[in-house]
Amino acid sequence: FPTSLMVVKASAEIATALKLFDLQINDEANETFDAITRNLRSQNHFMRLHSLRLLQSYPQRPFITDFNEIDLSEDLDEVDFQGKKSGGSSGNLTTSSLSGMCDILETLLHIETTPISLKNDRRLTGAINRIEVFARTGKLPAQYAEAATNHMLGILNIKFRPLWSIAVKAITVLASVHEVTVWPILHSQLESVMKASYFAKNAFETDADGNDDVASDDILDHHSLFLMWDKSFGVNAKLFQHQIEAARQSGRISRHHSTDRMTVFGNVWSVLEGVPKLTTKKSRIIVPIFLRFLHDQYFIFHDDDPDCREFQIHRYISDVEEDSRRSEWTKEKLGRRSIQIKLVSFLRMFSKIKGMEQLYKHKLLLVIFSSFLSNPDIVICQLSLTCVFRFNLPFVKPYEDQLKGMLSKKDFRETLTTFKVSRDGGGVDSAYREDLLPIIIRILFGRLSARGNGTKSSKDSPAARRSYILSFLSGLDGEGKELGYFMYMMVRTFIPVDVDMCIVECGHGSKSHVEEMISHVFNTCSIQEVSSLKVQRQQGFLNLMSDVVKKFGFHVIEFVPVLMKLLLVMLEHTELQRKSASSLDESSTDLNEKDYEVGHSRVGKVRIMCFLRMAELMKQ
Repeated sequence: FPTSLMVVKASAEIATALKLFDLQINDEANETFDAITRNLRSQNHFMRLHSLRLLQSYPQRPFITDFNEIDLSEDLDEVDFQGKKSGGSSGNLTTSSLSGMCDILETLLHIETTPISLKNDRRLTGAINRIEVFARTGKLPAQYAEAATNHMLGILNIKFRPLWSIAVKAITVLASVHEVTVWPILHSQLESVMKASYFAKNAFETDADGNDDVASDDILDHHSLFLMWDKSFGVNAKLFQHQIEAARQSGRISRHHSTDRMTVFGNVWSVLEGVPKLTTKKSRIIVPIFLRFLHDQYFIFHDDDPDCREFQIHRYISDVEEDSRRSEWTKEKLGRRSIQIKLVSFLRMFSKIKGMEQLYKHKLLLVIFSSFLSNPDIVICQLSLTCVFRFNLPFVKPYEDQLKGMLSKKDFRETLTTFKVSRDGGGVDSAYREDLLPIIIRILFGRLSARGNGTKSSKDSPAARRSYILSFLSGLDGEGKELGYFMYMMVRTFIPVDVDMCIVECGHGSKSHVEEMISHVFNTCSIQEVSSLKVQRQQGFLNLMSDVVKKFGFHVIEFVPVLMKLLLVMLEHTELQRKSASSLDESSTDLNEKDYEVGHSRVGKVRIMCFLRMAELMKQ
């Protein structure tokens, strides 16, 4: 039972006692390493500690020898050769002279046994840095490299921020130098943190702040707490509540507590930021994980996001377990913050890669990154833009500074003022306009939907931003149908669900696709599409329509029939809602008065806004 904490602890105690008599617990060191090493990435400190004690009881192994230096007339046994050459001394920490027996397990055990506090910060970071130095030499025995990688992943569970970045750095070095050995471990951990079960709160887990009741002195209660501790693999710490409180009062971090799972997720994926070449090489594994995240999690939570229909990710996921895995996640299990953290972690990883064309499904990735430019979250937009830059697109390269400025709070106004997008302005090469304008419009559409950071009078208020953006876009050529993509972004939520919106093959710059989608809105949009939209989205659309009509004027005259069709369908929908509410009011006496008033008020507001937009269209 290599995963049982009590079995591992008992084995470690026996092995330590036998070592005093120069004996080993068994003669199967390799098999023991294979069975126990995985425990070193455990969330539980005591599992890591006793696993290290057990592994450290075996004789040290020598650093890998440069076999070009071996005298073939001698015995080729590596241990004997290293022993003769070094006299059994511990190795030096330089690549050229590192030889002898490797004491990396002792260093790992030192890290695990050192109390976690600011007082010991330097000792701990120094020991982890020593692991990194060992890794850089490329002379670590394979099983020691596995142990070090697993333990560095385990350190990410320690609730002490100063250790995380240096542990991640050590893992990146191990992955770079010992790729064949380390990648399977890293891949396993990446897959592990993507599972719903990883984030499910353990039924035995104690409160992170130690607020559970202190254990009683009754022997039966004590035994019950002990069983809970053992069954939870050491996660439940009620048994050690006194020690937890003592550690808190003395300024130490209790070993019974661990980092939250979202922080561990971010740190694990940040490893790949330091090894972009490995990410590129393993893109046939990494990219499908990202696509499954979007399919199984992101678009489960953002189920009304039109981007989902543009990507059609299900077409690119070939997995027999797709349905069962997708069912693991529900909107209730997911949260806006956790989804944002996960997406940012992926985007940061991709943003470090140079030469995106080498990636698996790179064409799909370009469409995804370009679509995320319209995300209301500024961090997601900035990272997505960096990912787009990494494709070295000829129509983007000359305008990188202007695109960055559009996502900068400081340079936003100045960029829109100085960047001339009109055909006569000469700010955009005519050969690049068709491909560049969708990128610009995506970015600015995202800024339209972003929340303001100040008061209504602030320069960064939504109203002020909307004014700057629409003034900027009014310079586009209406007769040349350059506003078509903007209008598509406005009305795409009304496109019927049976219409194929996929743009992976044609890309964002396809005018024919845009025209086809807008025509679907005019020809087939019905009450069904309107009823599926939240009232807030309907109100947002109507507010934006008012400003668009005023700012663009005759530039959008060809889209007036589409806008009028949508207003009529929305009015028809509000009329049906009013009739439904009236009949329900007459037949039921258990209505929640407050909810009824709120819903009725919103329907009435949408109805009024529709009439106002019609009047504005006629007046214009």
